[in-house]
Amino acid sequence: MSRLRDNLQKMTRTEWNNLAKNVYCDDDIQVWLAKHSHTQARYYLAANGRLCKEATDILLQGRSKIIKGLLVGSGNIQDEDTIRDVYSQLRTKVDEWRISNFFVRNYWYRDNPSSTPPDVLEQIHEDFLIRDDNNVRRYYRKNLQRNLALHPNCSIKLAIQLSQNENADVKKAGFDALVRLNAENN
Repeated sequence: MSRLRDNLQKMTRTEWNNLAKNVYCDDDIQVWLAKHSHTQARYYLAANGRLCKEATDILLQGRSKIIKGLLVGSGNIQDEDTIRDVYSQLRTKVDEWRISNFFVRNYWYRDNPSSTPPDVLEQIHEDFLIRDDNNVRRYYRKNLQRNLALHPNCSIKLAIQLSQNENADVKKAGFDALVRLNAENN
């Protein structure tokens, strides 16, 4: 064992937070933090794009839906069924900003794209942008639509819907997504 690992229980919360943020942290330390640290350290750990499989599994078994969303947003969860399950848990519990950050485009850790499947992206579009009973602010609405079109798993159906939007930026992003999808299929 390392001196660092042997002294984890003696560290302060700030030190745990900093270890959880560190992408070069050893796997055994990540697992210890996933099991024993406080909530904020687990948030940082879930947002760490280089989290080991064992620590990811431990965090997924926990109760926190925010941590599960952070795991999706940081690219630690690749399984589409697990992502669908996490979205179904979060869709009515959090606002559009968190949904966008977890499933569409991570605003802080952009080098780890989410593996959100196309059907979940379409569901996000329906849940937050089509229905009239929501209060998505205009700024978030435009950015969410544009980011849906930029997502690598954007479907043709979603790209067509976005290309027919009245906002010029969203319409262009939808057309660009259609061009990209057409080039990928040929």
